[in-house]
Amino acid sequence: HYPENFAAQILAVLHDTIEDGPSQGNITEEELRQTIRGSITDPRDLERIEIALDVMTHDKAVQPNYEDYLERVFSNQLATIVKISDLIHNLSHNHSERQILKYKTALQNVPIPGYVAQSQLDELMKILG
Repeated sequence: HYPENFAAQILAVLHDTIEDGPSQGNITEEELRQTIRGSITDPRDLERIEIALDVMTHDKAVQPNYEDYLERVFSNQLATIVKISDLIHNLSHNHSERQILKYKTALQNVPIPGYVAQSQLDELMKILG
C-alpha cells in the first residue's frame, strides 16, 4: 500500500521488537534500541521510526484497554499505516471470532484517520465483514 515509504517498511519489520524481543532471547530493550539506532543512518527516518515504534509498543499492564492503545497509535501517521497493515496480516491467518469482534468494536469506537489508503481500508473491512 505504501511501496515508497521506507520508514513504514522498517517500522513494519520492527513493530513487535521492543514488545516481544526481551522476553524471547538474551537481549535487553536498551540493547535492541541501540541496535535499531545503529542500523538507520538517516537521522530524520530514525526519529520518525523511534517515535512510531514507541507509540506502537503495547504494554498491556500500562494500557490494558485496547481502544486507548489504538487511539494512541492513530495519533501518529506512520504508526497508523503500519498498525492497519498489522491488523490485516494478523486477521489473514487463522483469526478467531473473538479477534474479529475485538477489532471491529475498537474500530467502531476509534475512527481510522482519513490519510489511510483506501485500498488498505477496503482490505481490512473485507476481512472484518
